[in-house]
Parts: sequence; C-alpha cells; structure tokens
Amino acid sequence: MKYTLIPIALCAFLWSSPGAAQTLDEYVRIALEQNQELRSVQVHSEAELARSRALGAYPDPQLGLAWGAAPLETRLGAQTARFSLRQPIPWFGLTEAREQTAVHAARALQRRHEDLRRGLRLRVARVYYRLAALDLRLAVQRRQIQLLEDLRALVLARFAAGDNHLVNTLRIDLALEQSSLALDLLAENRPAVEREMRRLLNDESAAPLPALMPTGLDSLLFAARLTEIDVDTRLARHPMLRSYDERGAAAESLADQRRREGMPAISLGIDYALINERSDAAPADNGADALMPTLNMQIPLFRSRTDAGIDEAELLGRMHALERDDARLALRAQYDDARFRLTEAARSFALFSTQLDKYERIYDLQTAAFRAAAGDFDELLDTRLQMLDLELRRIDMQRRFYAAQEELLYLLAEEGE
Repeated sequence: MKYTLIPIALCAFLWSSPGAAQTLDEYVRIALEQNQELRSVQVHSEAELARSRALGAYPDPQLGLAWGAAPLETRLGAQTARFSLRQPIPWFGLTEAREQTAVHAARALQRRHEDLRRGLRLRVARVYYRLAALDLRLAVQRRQIQLLEDLRALVLARFAAGDNHLVNTLRIDLALEQSSLALDLLAENRPAVEREMRRLLNDESAAPLPALMPTGLDSLLFAARLTEIDVDTRLARHPMLRSYDERGAAAESLADQRRREGMPAISLGIDYALINERSDAAPADNGADALMPTLNMQIPLFRSRTDAGIDEAELLGRMHALERDDARLALRAQYDDARFRLTEAARSFALFSTQLDKYERIYDLQTAAFRAAAGDFDELLDTRLQMLDLELRRIDMQRRFYAAQEELLYLLAEEGE
C-alpha cells in the first residue's frame, strides 16, 4: 500500500488546530503585504508589460522640411521649399517579435514573483514553528523545575526522618541549576527569533508575537489512504522552473527579433516641392508644384552585428536551459529530503510519545515507592531527567515535521492552492 500527500494544498493545515493555523496565516498575510522584494518584482513585471506594448507599436511617421537661401532652379520654375513625409515599415513580424520578447520577460518575472511568495511563506512558517517550539520548551523547563522542587521537598522530608542521604539533595540542586540555566537561555533566545520574524513581517513594533504548535501530529501522516500524485509533473510546474521556461522563450523571441532586424528596412514616403512660376519663359505647367512618391531601403551589407546578436540570443537560451535542468534536479533532491524529514519526524514523534507514556507510569510507580521508603532515588531522578530529554526531543520533532510539511507545500502546491 502506497501513501503520499493529498495534492490539494497538500492538506497542510487540514488536521491542524484552528488557532495555530489562523495565527500562521495571519503572519503570512502581513509578510506578503509588507515585503519590499515582492513589491519590487511585481512592479518590474508591470514595467515589462508596459514596455511590450511600446515595442509592439508601429513606428511613427517622419515629417521633413527643406528650403534654401537660393532657390533651386528647375524647368518649371524655382523650387523654394520641399516637404517630405516618411513612414518606416518594419520587416514582417519584427514588431511582434520585439513585443513577445518583452512579454516573455514579464511572465518570467511573474513566475519569479510567485516563487518568492511561496518562499516567503516557507520562511515565515519556519520561524513561526521555531517560536512555537521555543514556547513549548520554556513550558517544559518550568514544569521540570517545579517537579524537581517537589522532589527536593520530598527528599528533605525523607532526610529529616533519617531515611535518606543528603547527597540526593545535592544531585537535585545540580539538576535544578541545569534546568534554570536552560530556562534563562531559552528566554534570552526568544527576542532574537522574534526579531527574525519582525524582519520578515517588515514590522518595527514591540508587540508580542504569539505562536502555537498545531496538535494531532500523529494523524497528519498517512492517517488514511491518500491520493497518489505525480511528483515530477508537479515539480515541472513549479514557478521557479516556469520562470526559466519563460526566459528560454524570451531568448527564442530575441533570436527571431535579431534575424528580422537583419533584413532590409523599408520606408515609404511622399515629397512635395513648392515651385514658383518662371518670369522669363512660359513652359507647360509653369510654376506647378511637384508631388513625388519615394521608396527608401536600408540594405544590411555588414552582417557582423546581426550575427553576433543572434549568437548572443541562442547562447542565452542555452544558459537558461542549463539553469532550468539544474534547478529541476535541485527541487527533486529538496523534495526527497523534505519527504524523508517529514517521515523521520513523524515516526520519532510517535516513538517519543509512546516512550513518554511508559516513563510516566514508571515515574509514578517510582515516586510512590520512594514515598513509602522502598524506592531508589537514583532511578527516580534518572527517570525524571530522561523524561525531560524525551519531551524536548519530541518538541523538536514537532517543529521539524511542520517545517518539512511547509517545504513540501512550497514544492508541490499548484498555482492558486
């Protein structure tokens, strides 16, 4: 039987607690609204689209006027001025090729914008779950200190009754010092993690940043038979790869543009000459103005610039194809790694939870025996410390699980999911 992730948004928060998911989504929303890099890329793509409209427009006509201090004598009279109107006509398909080059460049920026949005959510989620795990560790350490204080009181009571050794009190003091230090370090670390979150949110306020770890981890992984998806197909539609596809298409359009720019350039026009009447003769059409159609052509005799432009565009296309292939392999490796970390974290979390349940029963039995002066203190303290280690490791597995889940969402989610 095969299990995989549900393709619809990978059910990233399907079983999560509503409060935690809502808080994370709120942070993501603020980050998406405030991130300057996202705004910059969006504006850049809009500028490229505007440029494409300009490149696709027809060239403007050219109007000229010529006159001389000494009129030019002709058979019909003196030519005093000449007006010319020219309309450049690009080679067939040249304006379309220029427009498509800019359109593909704009689409590549839009795909990059989508990839940045996904990546920003992933970065916010990672910091969010670090904050949530930090709060859980703080709560565990506070509970550990309280339990050690209760155990210390029990040891002192046994010592006062003459049934215990003073060295046990010293061992508890050592454990308390370690937990107190761990608690202080965790408390000092939270502002640093909060600053990292504020940087992502572009927030300079000092308001607290709450974070809640979702519950139900054991039901998130393979809780039922999940729909099989084609990972390679999903990865092929990743916005990063689609951005390289658009860059490659832009390079192809650029090569086509360079070829068409190397063709003859034609310009059609009309010349209108003002001619004065002759006073010394009376030829037919004396003083009649002249109207002459014109045809100009730019002949591309020197091809070095055109050939160099075509070579440049083709090499750019090759470069983007190689970059895309490398990115595809990197995304696949990232998926395999994230999938392994998800599975590892889920299995480890389940194991630590089972072990903690057993240690809880052992600890209760040992505590009862110690109260009855029939238990061993060393085993009791070692069990408590082992439980602390398992609780901290289980919290870390929770954080790693949800971080890997968000990474899979970044890799496999469809556009709009």
